Amino acid sequence: MQSLVKQNDNDSLADKLASKIRRKLQAKPFRDGDIFMTEAQVATEFDVSRTIVREAVSRLRALGILEGRQGKGLVARRPDLIRLISESVPSLAGSEDDFRELIDLRYVLEVGGIELVVANATPAQIDKLESIATKFAEAVKSDMETAKQIQWDLQFHTLLLEMTHSTLVSGLNKVLARFFESHAVRNLSSNDLSSKSARKKQESTAKQHFELVSAIRARDVERSRCAITTHIHCYLRHHALVNQPVESQLAEAVD
Repeated sequence: MQSLVKQNDNDSLADKLASKIRRKLQAKPFRDGDIFMTEAQVATEFDVSRTIVREAVSRLRALGILEGRQGKGLVARRPDLIRLISESVPSLAGSEDDFRELIDLRYVLEVGGIELVVANATPAQIDKLESIATKFAEAVKSDMETAKQIQWDLQFHTLLLEMTHSTLVSGLNKVLARFFESHAVRNLSSNDLSSKSARKKQESTAKQHFELVSAIRARDVERSRCAITTHIHCYLRHHALVNQPVESQLAEAVD
């Protein structure tokens, strides 16, 4: 019992120290690669043991804020937000409510990002997006395996938000798109309520891709927003449907 209490006390002290170090890093601020302090200097300045310092540093290292370098001490790092999110997303879908939260997040990203896409997309990117849309449509028409169709669809959505030219928007969307792709691949048998309904959904998706490309090429923000809203709503509604019990899927399919 005493050892457990001591561990809890250490965890609390380490958390508090980590917060103090983070505030100190943000106050200056330190640039990526700048030398911060040594562990000994941290222990002296904040009047804590080296054990507490190491535990606090371990927490900040996990966040990508600090890095230890032999002979130099602690080095300030610029955290990679996309990497942190990428490692966390699979653990954020532990329940149906969590899964729907991710669906909502992706909806907001794609619909909210479309204005940046229309404003910033290069002609070459639009041509490439149309090429991917064509390959997806051909895959559907030739009844290519569903996994391949999913891959083309992933490429379409990944490129779409790369066209925002926002590193954070495109990076976060890529993480979510890959998550939904892996979810769809794992549930291939559930995706297809029947070959006829599956084919109809994919043909509709192909048409929506082309409409979106056309709207972006025309630099028409409202038309593009309408196209992506319709498309992503159908797309993510299907993913939500896959996550439901079979009885619910059949009820939705009849609607």
